[in-house]
Amino acid sequence: MIEKQDYYFAQKADIAGGVAYSQVVKGSVFFTKNYIFEIPSMKSSFRKIAITKGALEWAIEMNSLAADMTVEEFEKAMLEALEDENVITVADCEKFNIQGGWWIFGQIRLKVKGRSPRAISVQPKAFRLELRKFYNLDS
Repeated sequence: MIEKQDYYFAQKADIAGGVAYSQVVKGSVFFTKNYIFEIPSMKSSFRKIAITKGALEWAIEMNSLAADMTVEEFEKAMLEALEDENVITVADCEKFNIQGGWWIFGQIRLKVKGRSPRAISVQPKAFRLELRKFYNLDS
């Protein structure tokens, strides 16, 4: 796989979701044409914080291994490694929008049927604009 051709990797992302966006996840995100894979390093909500040690290192390692994999092999490995709540099937998105604006006006917003809406914040703006083209959202 070739980064920025077959997939995109955001080493640092903030993901808001859960009940009324009360859960915030910090971690890394991989984007393929078929899936969005969230690798959480920290989850926080009103009552607790959960930290996953080694998540960032694992994501960086997967990014380096991706060069020697096909898209199908990579997606299969990620589907086997991650919990269902951390995998979004792009085709299942009822709403999928990538905003190129600044700060909170520049997010990836999506909604999958039967799941809470999500807002994924990745920087910089240029990265989100590239993702818009990757997913053919420029019209």
